[in-house]
Amino acid sequence: RIALTRYLSTRREFFCSQKVTVTLKSNV
Repeated sequence: RIALTRYLSTRREFFCSQKVTVTLKSNV
C-alpha cells in the first residue's frame, strides 16, 4: 500500500511538472 501511495504521488508530481512545462511553452 505504501508503494502504491508513493507511485501515485510521483505520478501526480510528474503530471504537475508536465502541465507547467506545457503552460510555459504556450506562454512563450
